[in-house]
Amino acid sequence: MSRVKVRAALESAVNAFATANSLQVLWENRGAIPTVSYLRTQLFPGATQDPSIGAKHKRYVGILRMTLAIKDLDNGPLKVEQLSGLLCDAFPRGKVFTKDDITVSIDSTPNESSINIDSTFVCISVDAIYRCDVLTN
Repeated sequence: MSRVKVRAALESAVNAFATANSLQVLWENRGAIPTVSYLRTQLFPGATQDPSIGAKHKRYVGILRMTLAIKDLDNGPLKVEQLSGLLCDAFPRGKVFTKDDITVSIDSTPNESSINIDSTFVCISVDAIYRCDVLTN
């Protein structure tokens, strides 16, 4: 159940960024064929950890990959690199996102990929490593 809450907390922050930057969001397993600049998300959960012996403590870890795809082909890297910098700034190391009774933390500075071309889009992926500690009764 906590993976669902982790996703909800992170996707809420992604949605806020996309809205502020006039980007369509392509969520996982929701059909859409983009015609305008967009932000695609993917959650890559890692193995659930049990960091405390004798306690009911679970740690959910993983990577949130956010791919920017900008309709700006043949105009150089500036626009997509500026936007990926803003996306990194929205998910800085130490930032926390809360949803219901959980808190998701960003553990390290996000990583940016090289620029890729996909049809008529210029793309950069930004990976944010997350962690969520949950104590249960």
